[in-house]
Amino acid sequence: MAKRYIEKHIRLNEKKDDILRRKAAKSNVSICEYIRRTAVNGNILRYDLLSLHDNLISFRMVGNKLNAIAKEINIYRKISVKNINALSTQLDILKSFTERFRIPIPEIVKECEIP
Repeated sequence: MAKRYIEKHIRLNEKKDDILRRKAAKSNVSICEYIRRTAVNGNILRYDLLSLHDNLISFRMVGNKLNAIAKEINIYRKISVKNINALSTQLDILKSFTERFRIPIPEIVKECEIP
């Protein structure tokens, strides 16, 4: 970590201190880091990944189903029509995931308010 030799002091009233603490907590960084980032960069980007949670669970379920199909194919050393149909279904689901998640970055990135 870089050494910091210059120290800055700021004075805030209680209300502004409370606002600063809440904004730093909301951004999940320390107060010092929040002040540094906003002073140097002008803003802090926060990634809202909680909105992707349900989709991640569904994505994992597809992976589990694909593993089960692959295991069955490896055990019996042959691919049945049932396996081909199941693979096709799961691959279609994966394709829909890739289409759904092809979103521009600004839609999942939210700017935190600057004090």
